[in-house]
Amino acid sequence: RGLVAVAWFLVLCRERSEAASIATTPSASESKSVAPVLFQFVKELRSEAEFGLRQTAAVQRWCNGALSTKIAMFSVLQRRLDEASIAERQLELEEKRLSIEARLANSTHDEKQRQLEDAAANSQMAFDEFSGEQQQTERALNVTEQAVHLAEARRAQRSLRQPQQQMRQKSGTDDGSAIAAVADVQQQQQQQ
Repeated sequence: RGLVAVAWFLVLCRERSEAASIATTPSASESKSVAPVLFQFVKELRSEAEFGLRQTAAVQRWCNGALSTKIAMFSVLQRRLDEASIAERQLELEEKRLSIEARLANSTHDEKQRQLEDAAANSQMAFDEFSGEQQQTERALNVTEQAVHLAEARRAQRSLRQPQQQMRQKSGTDDGSAIAAVADVQQQQQQQ
């Protein structure tokens, strides 16, 4: 504002001086009365120019401060953006790690489930095999018991036959042994 006023003042002074030179040359008394007014006017212009320079310097300091603040804010925002990018990357990596761990846990669970099913199937097969062997053992015991009973029965029959045979031998007939053999076969067929 002050510089504009100075420029207008200089333009105005030049126009007056040109007009004055065209006109008649002023007298000495007129030039003395104009000089203090001009001096006062120049003083005011100088003070306005100094004030404008002070204001300009203050505005420049404010602009420099605002620029420094903006630069600082930009670097803070840039740092926060970088930190956010790093945090986002860490979250992605953590998500991948957890996904891998979840797949591993599911795979382990599935494997344990298969092992449990295999163990149950093996247990059932062993139980069935044991049951079959137990049944075979029971049958063998039954057959053995029958054989023992048969052997005891034969022994008892032999012990009964021996006196009869001895008596027959003494009598000379061997019809009793044939009858005893038929009785043994009949008894075996009945037991079976």
